[in-house]
Amino acid sequence: MADGFVLCLIFTGFFFLALYANPWLGFDNYPPDIKARVHDVPHVPLSLRLGIALPFLTLIFAIILRSTTRLVRSGSSRSGLLPATLHTFLLLQIVNAWDVVVIDWLIFVTIQPDSVILPGTIGAAGYGDYAFHFRQSYMTLTPWVGTFAVALFVGALASWMARRWPPRRQALG
Repeated sequence: MADGFVLCLIFTGFFFLALYANPWLGFDNYPPDIKARVHDVPHVPLSLRLGIALPFLTLIFAIILRSTTRLVRSGSSRSGLLPATLHTFLLLQIVNAWDVVVIDWLIFVTIQPDSVILPGTIGAAGYGDYAFHFRQSYMTLTPWVGTFAVALFVGALASWMARRWPPRRQALG
């Protein structure tokens, strides 16, 4: 749970960083009626997209891999791949639930700070659409397949790392 909480805090930090850097970075995640009102989407440089996405993804990946490797190394989970994959999947689902409940429902839909309202879209019904965010995160196949694929990859990597590099023993005395 502690690792899940840390991941949620990091996710929130990067959300606000991206929003501050350029609110158009998240345009693809807006509801369709909001996107339809925007006729001229400003160009967001690839360097800005990568400058935010790569450190975020690297940090998230490192924390999840560390957490999963620790789990596999523990005496109760030496079996490897299945517990590691399940652990990773659950960590990713904690972040996904946080995204829906806190970022989407609380901030985007309920609080609606000016920074999330795109020019020319004030009053669009999508800003109050709780169901849209739930459907995007849970009712389409892509997030499930993507999450499972990442979980399987990290689970396999953590299992391999735990066998390849066992934990260091502390010297006595």
